[in-house]
Amino acid sequence: MKAEATAAKPVMDHRQRYSKEFRERLVALTQEPGASVSAIALKHQLNTNLLFKWRRQELREQALARLKAPALLAVTVEGQARTVSGKRPAAAPVAGGTIEIELPAGRIRLIGAVDAEALRTVIGVLAER
Repeated sequence: MKAEATAAKPVMDHRQRYSKEFRERLVALTQEPGASVSAIALKHQLNTNLLFKWRRQELREQALARLKAPALLAVTVEGQARTVSGKRPAAAPVAGGTIEIELPAGRIRLIGAVDAEALRTVIGVLAER
């Protein structure tokens, strides 16, 4: 048998490059209620897996952006109690009272004892809106 000599062929990159704006626009379309990622990919002549990859990347970037930029809420303390000596009394658990929190999405008013974990959940949901 005779060995055939093969010449090295240059590798051609035939991949299409898409702008960040285009990718973000299509990812936003996939997040609309009732949207089908497959239908959007087909309409724009893309591979569905590629659009899913863009979507995962965008959602990951959004989650990291939320983690890096914590939002601080304004707090106003009214009517701090003081003893006769002018010192504040030691904090004791209070069964009653009112907590009012203003958020861009609305106001939360809590009356009575508050479960801290439930409050974190409510604030987290409202902060995402």
